[in-house]
Amino acid sequence: MKRISINEWAEPQVLLPRLRSLDLEDCEELDLNRNLLGPEGMRALAQMRLLRLVALELFANRIGNEGAGYLAKAPFAPNLIRLRLGGEYRYGLDNNIDDEGFARLLPKLQSIEDLDLSYNRARAATGRAFGACQALKYLNLHENRLENDGISALAETPLPLKQLNLGNNYITEEGIAAFVHSKLLHSIETLILDDNRIKDGGARHLANSNFQPLWLSLNRCGLTDAGAITLAASPILTRVKTLGLGENRIGEEGLAALIQSPYLTNLKSLCFRNNPAGPSYSPWQDWDGSVLGNDFDSEHADRIAARFGREIDIN
Repeated sequence: MKRISINEWAEPQVLLPRLRSLDLEDCEELDLNRNLLGPEGMRALAQMRLLRLVALELFANRIGNEGAGYLAKAPFAPNLIRLRLGGEYRYGLDNNIDDEGFARLLPKLQSIEDLDLSYNRARAATGRAFGACQALKYLNLHENRLENDGISALAETPLPLKQLNLGNNYITEEGIAAFVHSKLLHSIETLILDDNRIKDGGARHLANSNFQPLWLSLNRCGLTDAGAITLAASPILTRVKTLGLGENRIGEEGLAALIQSPYLTNLKSLCFRNNPAGPSYSPWQDWDGSVLGNDFDSEHADRIAARFGREIDIN
């Protein structure tokens, strides 16, 4: 499989001549992450002879709705299996695509299996626009603004999803109440709901569902002991190998319920940092927000792991 990668923060006047000088007809994977294509650069890219292209990465390229429209018209769009249109929050760069752009693009992605739309501006209308993406297995919508209406709309779309990231989408308990009745949950193995204030009520809706994921992430969701106790008493945890409960408000009572849960027998990794009963974690950040290292109370983490009575990674 021929792959071409150019990741140089290049402007269109620099990037496009380089691409035109290459043999693109045999290119199957094109990685243009962290360049500055913009809408006009996207228009030129969409007209290139990328006859065998199945994977395109355009992370942090500022293409906007106009660029998404050009991409939708590209002859290679229906053949794409993987597409990355996420953003780079540390540098203030994203693709700034909202419902208008996604309404143009998503119906053209009939073959897409892996789609990253993180750090964009999707709202409820985008949640309703995935109907054409019938092969979609991996969907990243982290840091959009779907809210409850968007997650409810997405829940009504029949997709064979295996992984779904809905982190930081302003979802509350009400959205989870609608989502747990979705047929999507029958196939999802990984669900990430970090940074949504679903609170204990949202945890209760999850616990009362038939959902049994391998990976469930509820970091920074406003959970207390009550939410942890509800989850610990639910078969939702039967298959869970990775569980994220970090940076909530879970104390000793909630931790004890998790340790004693008859359903957490497959657990391999538990994120429990910065809970009242969890190990402390404090990252060291560089000027741009990147993490250089951290202070982590590993001794406390080891004590929690020992209470489970088996080898578990506490982080």
